[in-house]
Amino acid sequence: MDLFNPPPDYNYNFMIKDIDFTKFDNPYIQVVWEDYPENFTQEKIKSVRHYFQKKYNSTNVNVITKTKSSEVTTQTVDVSFNILDKNYQYELVKSFLENKNITNLTESILNLDKAVDSRLLLNES
Repeated sequence: MDLFNPPPDYNYNFMIKDIDFTKFDNPYIQVVWEDYPENFTQEKIKSVRHYFQKKYNSTNVNVITKTKSSEVTTQTVDVSFNILDKNYQYELVKSFLENKNITNLTESILNLDKAVDSRLLLNES
């Protein structure tokens, strides 16, 4: 969710639980902002702090940033290795399956790959 463009039905008060902040003199407000790292700029953090200072009439606003981790992991191939080497290819497949948490199928997939390679070699000759 983009903090500066929330959905129309977003409820900011889900953690406040009907507290009347007008009864407090300069209350301490702690804001936890969870987002991707590229969205945390000093300007945006200051803007969030200013928004809550104004809303709750307080100078004691602390903005805590929590970084979201993306679920997508990228695979990189080191081109200094010979990518045509079967052993290197098997290691790449194993690494990929481990990253996707599919370790129970590793042997079956490697056996299938070996069978395809064998069939291709037979068809070449």
